[in-house]
Amino acid sequence: MEKIILLIIANILYLIKTKGRFRFNFFEYLSNILLSLIVYDLYLYTNLELLTYLASVIYCYTIFNLFFPNWSFLIFLLLSEIKIHTKLLAYGILLKLTFNPQKAEEAIIFLNMTDRYSKALALNNKLLKTKRTVGILSHKLYSLLQIGNYKEANAVVDEILKTNHNNIRFLAIKGDILLNLKEYEKALVFYEKVLFYRPNSLEVIYNMGKAYFELENWEESEAKLNQALSLNPFFIPAYTALVRVYLKQNLKEQAIKVLNKIKEIVPEMNKELQKEINILYKKAENL
Repeated sequence: MEKIILLIIANILYLIKTKGRFRFNFFEYLSNILLSLIVYDLYLYTNLELLTYLASVIYCYTIFNLFFPNWSFLIFLLLSEIKIHTKLLAYGILLKLTFNPQKAEEAIIFLNMTDRYSKALALNNKLLKTKRTVGILSHKLYSLLQIGNYKEANAVVDEILKTNHNNIRFLAIKGDILLNLKEYEKALVFYEKVLFYRPNSLEVIYNMGKAYFELENWEESEAKLNQALSLNPFFIPAYTALVRVYLKQNLKEQAIKVLNKIKEIVPEMNKELQKEINILYKKAENL
């Protein structure tokens, strides 16, 4: 009788978890439950107490794993987080005792890696008073971009570009910063410089399409977005941006055609994309 009750409880918990549907992993789950009951039967036959503990462990582990399948990974993340906190604490103590530029830079990297951008910036500003290199400036630039401080980031990237005129990475970042600062024509100048070295840079071409859109240059915007799609036919942001270009020109058929193309490429959309597509469909139908 006890075994039947335990089996019923296990199945009810499975149905609760899977919202009333039996899925492909049900037999694996059920086999583990049955194994625990078999081990319990062995206990009844042999009176070996170790077997009843083993049966309980198998049963509880199977049900627990049903609701928390990544529990072991969570433990790993927790241990990793403790390790990082310990290392940052050690850096903090060492830097208070003696400010070592190398240790300070290592601490800044760790702070950025763990999303502590404000603390990274504070330490970075202190470090820049003693040592001013492209590497340290790039760490500061990263922190500023993460918190969305584009005005200060613009000044930092300008300082970097003084000694790295043709660095493609920083030229592209400069263009992105200007795009966010709504200085679209200036952004296009830097994007053109990047394309001179990397003519097939998808992100740069796409961002140029966005810049032309903001400047209401529909022809150039459409051309750049189509160029981006020729490089990657599955780049959904370029499709939605292209739809907006057509909507601005009241080109209903073209807009709906692109929206249908998106549905073909992504038949199962996430909620955010589905919401965006629905809004664009309504705008197109209202033209």
